[in-house]
Amino acid sequence: KECDRELEFELKDVVYDAEDIIE
Repeated sequence: KECDRELEFELKDVVYDAEDIIE
């Protein structure tokens, strides 16, 4: 399921950005 993999990748990117904003 490529869609799931892409979605997970996007989610990780968003979480990474969120952590950057928190710091």
